[in-house]
Amino acid sequence: MIAHWPAGIVRPNAWVQPYAHVVDIMATCAEVARVPYPTSHQGRVLKPLRGRSLLPLLAADSLADDSRPLYWEHIGHQAMRQGRWKIVSHAPAYRWSLFDMKTDPTELRDVATDYPKVTQQMAAGYEAWADEVGVVKRGEE
Repeated sequence: MIAHWPAGIVRPNAWVQPYAHVVDIMATCAEVARVPYPTSHQGRVLKPLRGRSLLPLLAADSLADDSRPLYWEHIGHQAMRQGRWKIVSHAPAYRWSLFDMKTDPTELRDVATDYPKVTQQMAAGYEAWADEVGVVKRGEE
């Protein structure tokens, strides 16, 4: 992500390591605007805010915890990142690949067979998230 905010970014032109996700943008905007995230909209109860504010990262190059799980899905491509590990799968096979982002940030070496427990645990976490948010796998729509 590239951010421009001269009054809020302490170290301009810096590369920072903690990972963030698009879900963090709303939390950041709400904190900057000093408004609470709404619990309902037009009579509908909203799901809780999943993101976290990036203000600590913009202000000091650090976040309290860099190990939270992040999940995403886009037209048959699924992924989860937690700490150093990232799993990905693609339609139609939906076979999970595991990457060690600390040693292989360009995702060139699938280590799923080397770490089957990590792969299984992360896949179960992804599936629980997908069920909770209503992800539909390609071919099941």
